[in-house]
Amino acid sequence: MKKIFLFITTALIFIASPLLAQDAKPVTSGKDAKPAAGGDKASLATQATNPAAPLIQFQLQNVFAPSNRGASGYANTFIVQPVIPFSLGKDSYFQNIITRTTLPISTSANPDGPMTSVTGLGDTTMIAVAAHKAKISKTLGYVWGPIAAMQLPTATSDRTGKDKYSLGGGVLLMFSKSGLFANGDTLQFGLYGYNLWSAAGRDSRANVNTLFMGPILNYHFNKFFGQKGWYARWTDELQSYDWKAGGSDTSAIPVGGALGKVFKIGKIPVNVFLGSNYNAAYRSGISERWNIKLNVTLLFPK
Repeated sequence: MKKIFLFITTALIFIASPLLAQDAKPVTSGKDAKPAAGGDKASLATQATNPAAPLIQFQLQNVFAPSNRGASGYANTFIVQPVIPFSLGKDSYFQNIITRTTLPISTSANPDGPMTSVTGLGDTTMIAVAAHKAKISKTLGYVWGPIAAMQLPTATSDRTGKDKYSLGGGVLLMFSKSGLFANGDTLQFGLYGYNLWSAAGRDSRANVNTLFMGPILNYHFNKFFGQKGWYARWTDELQSYDWKAGGSDTSAIPVGGALGKVFKIGKIPVNVFLGSNYNAAYRSGISERWNIKLNVTLLFPK
């Protein structure tokens, strides 16, 4: 009953999120959506890699870790992540609110000991970015905004979640430089992050005080292999810093990258990338040495 209640709570919060934006409306068409020349692959690709773009997305990721510290066997995480923007109007300082909900389904590696592998739901993370977009010059623009974050204890196992209700906030800042070199490539670069603090939950579980942050670095090719829509990116996995831990247990730092492309399946634009990450720093206990990530995202510019 507890898990059912938590899922209902998550759904209600997600459905009610437009009310937090007063008269905000979903960005589905019109001037606020700006689907980039009617769905141009190159421009859709720059929106798909922009965490503050007003673009409806349904993201599916699978992260496979064949090698893990402190455990035998593989680990796997399947992630469902809808991205829903809400328009506040082009005359507002923050033109859009971008909501991103992440629900992981994890399979843990076998620990060295009597326990066995566990598969279950993880905690649900919800973030909302109030995005302000502006131009510095014809080829250089930026977007920035505060981040509100919340984590709900929807995990079905102690090994796949924290069992804590957590709240927090942060900030996002990203620049976009187009017209690079003679071929007109585009570079996106910036930084975003947020901190979570536990507000309630089971007393026997450790309190949460963790910073999640990472760089934004995406290079979009005007043409690659004679085709539009290709890009290379730094890993989208965030670094984490546990302020309550000590010594080498404080940080987890993934290092890696990916190659991706936006194309169409029928009439639906799809963003696909394949990448790999290595944990340059990690906490004690079970931790991925490296992983392979496959992302498939359905894009809805209108």
